[in-house]
Amino acid sequence: MIVIAVSLILLVLIGFLGVFVIKSLAAPKKLDAINRLIKQQKYTAAQKAAKSLIAKDPHDYHAHYYLGKAYLADHKNELALMEFKSVAQNAIFDAQLPEIEFRKQLSQLFLKFNQLDDALKEFLLLTRL
Repeated sequence: MIVIAVSLILLVLIGFLGVFVIKSLAAPKKLDAINRLIKQQKYTAAQKAAKSLIAKDPHDYHAHYYLGKAYLADHKNELALMEFKSVAQNAIFDAQLPEIEFRKQLSQLFLKFNQLDDALKEFLLLTRL
């Protein structure tokens, strides 16, 4: 009886671990799909996909970055700036999130909205990079 209970508990734990691993492996594919949608100029679909990822994990800075890129491509500059600000506060830059490209886009948005101090800070960071 105890062996059966222990076996059931182990099976449940393995099941939860399996679901977690599958979800973590599927996230990069979803980000690639969002990037593909942006390249295909399907901005609304890319925004919807990114928002669904953000709804699941509000701290997913990659999803915020791609949402900002989709907004920028769709000429929704104010929304793009909001997303990029979120990324700037939380991001760890890597191959999927290149820092130089991100900082260039963010500094241009700051200039567009006449936030000169923030634009200057971004330009200083760019010169250091």
